Amino acid sequence: MNLLLFIIFLHRILGAERVWQWSNSLATPSHWSQGRIPCTGQDVELPSEIMFMSETAEYGKISIEEGGELIFPSTASLTLLNKPPPTMHGKVKEECSMRLESAVYISRPPGSWMDPSNWNSKYPTPIPHTQQVPCKHDTAVFPPNMTYKVSLHEQDVRIGGLIISNIQMSGVDWRATKDSRVGRKMFNFTKTLTVSGTYCNDPTGCMCGNEDLEYKICENARGKCENANCSSPLKPAGHCCWNVCGAVVNIERKKNKIYMNHLQNMARMHVGDHSQHHVSRVNENLYQIILVPNPDYNLTKTVLAARKLGDCC
Repeated sequence: MNLLLFIIFLHRILGAERVWQWSNSLATPSHWSQGRIPCTGQDVELPSEIMFMSETAEYGKISIEEGGELIFPSTASLTLLNKPPPTMHGKVKEECSMRLESAVYISRPPGSWMDPSNWNSKYPTPIPHTQQVPCKHDTAVFPPNMTYKVSLHEQDVRIGGLIISNIQMSGVDWRATKDSRVGRKMFNFTKTLTVSGTYCNDPTGCMCGNEDLEYKICENARGKCENANCSSPLKPAGHCCWNVCGAVVNIERKKNKIYMNHLQNMARMHVGDHSQHHVSRVNENLYQIILVPNPDYNLTKTVLAARKLGDCC
């Protein structure tokens, strides 16, 4: 039991993983000029980019600009046809009922590192926007089976760890990847991303480190604020929108130290299965616990849990 608790404690203080979501994928309908993936047998035109083909496809002719590359996983296949689309039970899909002009893959702007929606947090989430983007002790994960278009132009960024396609990157590895021919196409950076290899080892918790980036992060997030489904929405510290339906508990440190794992355990005990929670250190003397109800529950139990947390902590 002591060993298990120690492992859980280490996991809590090392930092979170934030997973990149923006894929330069041929399977995304909005990436094509006609707002849908190409019909069977349709000719396609591809730009000078690194693109991912996640599914089996049957195209006509393929024109790809110099420098463009298609990445295939082992589960995908590409067939080139030189005849009109085949019928299915004597019928053809309406949008494919005639010989179409070429489908053009549109070169989209890279996804911004500073945009919380490009990372893996799902709504509703108790994680504020500034912590949805990787914090200075977090690990940024770029998963396998996708290609990336990422931009970082606003400000230098420091993170604890970096994983690209299941490979743990050191600072040296990252610089070599970024400066490679493929890396330059996928990582459009004019600012510096530093992979420090250092994580939070303070049992009282560490601040995120994105406080100076809040303005830049919120520039990306505010235009995507979802409407609140409650009458009195909240805006916790580090969040960019007045749209959190839940409760916020602020815990102030006075004389005695506050340990992060203690706050995590207390929050977990009080929310049960009716709410999600997120605990963070806002500054040297202030901690914030954000609670939001799970989809099958209403605010009543969440607010009651927040009151009990405020009383006990």
